[in-house]
Amino acid sequence: MRAICILALALATTTAAAGDNGPPKGAKWLKTIQEALAAQSRLRAPLVIFVYDAIYDDAKKMRASFESERVVRLLSHFACLYLCYAHDKNAYQQAYVPYLAPTPTTGFTPPLVTVCDAGGFPQKEYRVEGRAMDEEALALHLEGALRKLAPKHYLKAVAEWIAVAPLAHLPQRMRAAADAIAAAAESKDRKESQTALDEMKIVMKVLGKRLSRAFDDRSRPRAVTKAAKTLLKAAA
Repeated sequence: MRAICILALALATTTAAAGDNGPPKGAKWLKTIQEALAAQSRLRAPLVIFVYDAIYDDAKKMRASFESERVVRLLSHFACLYLCYAHDKNAYQQAYVPYLAPTPTTGFTPPLVTVCDAGGFPQKEYRVEGRAMDEEALALHLEGALRKLAPKHYLKAVAEWIAVAPLAHLPQRMRAAADAIAAAAESKDRKESQTALDEMKIVMKVLGKRLSRAFDDRSRPRAVTKAAKTLLKAAA
C-alpha cells in the first residue's frame, strides 16, 4: 500500500512538473527548431522563440503575457518555438546555438524571447532577455518585428486585432498609424511609406464599421455612443 502511495505521488509530481514547464496556452507552439524552421518557410513568416524556466518569476510573468488574447492573435502570424530545458532537453540543446546564444559556453538568463527573419537568422534588435513584458509591451514588441520582417502579415494582424479590440484602443492605433506615415515620409522609405498608408486605410475602414454597429446598438450607454460619434467626427 505504501509503495502504491509513493508511486501515485511520484506520478502526480511528474505530471505537475510537466504542466508547469509545458508551452503557453493558445498559440501553436512547435517542439523543435527543425519543425519551426520548416513552418517558417511554409508560412513565409518570422520565427519567434520563447525560452522558459519556471525558477524565474519573470519567466512566469512572460508566460502569462504569451497567453493573453492579443498576443495569441499575433502569434498566428509567426512560426512559434517553445523551449524549456526541463520540458525537452534535446530540443533545447539542438537550438542553443545560434538561436539562444552565439556559442555553446555563452549563458543567458530566462525568460528569453527572440525573433528570426525569413532566413531563420536571429535579429538582435528583437531579443529580450532576463525580464518580463506585460501584455501591451509584448504585443508592441511582436508587432514591431512583424512590421519590419513581414509587412503583409503585420497588416493582417492589425486588421484582426482592431476588429475586436476595445474602442478605447482605436484612437491610439490611429495616432500610431499617422506617426508612422510622417516618419516614413521623412525617411523617404518607399516600402515603409506603403505599409504605413495601408495600415491607416485598414484602421479607418474597420473603425467605420465598428462605429456604425455601435450607433445601431441601442443597448449601449449614451456615454459610449457619444464617445463613438466624437471619434468618428475626428476620424473623418
